[in-house]
Amino acid sequence: MDGAPPARIEELLNAQITWLREEGQPRWKAMHNGKRCELTMNNFPEEPLYTVRCEGESLDIEDSPNGWVISR
Repeated sequence: MDGAPPARIEELLNAQITWLREEGQPRWKAMHNGKRCELTMNNFPEEPLYTVRCEGESLDIEDSPNGWVISR
């Protein structure tokens, strides 16, 4: 263990994060406070636009927060 406190998924919504797209997939990866995070695009509009996962937690969101940069 690296000594960093566990990431709370809600912290990601207020963080400055640059998401890097996984080639050929509707999925992005990023690091936040030393933790690996994943963002996936869902089957919108039947489902929320994105699901973000980090440290065993997940959260569905309808839009990306202002502090996020999502590569296309």
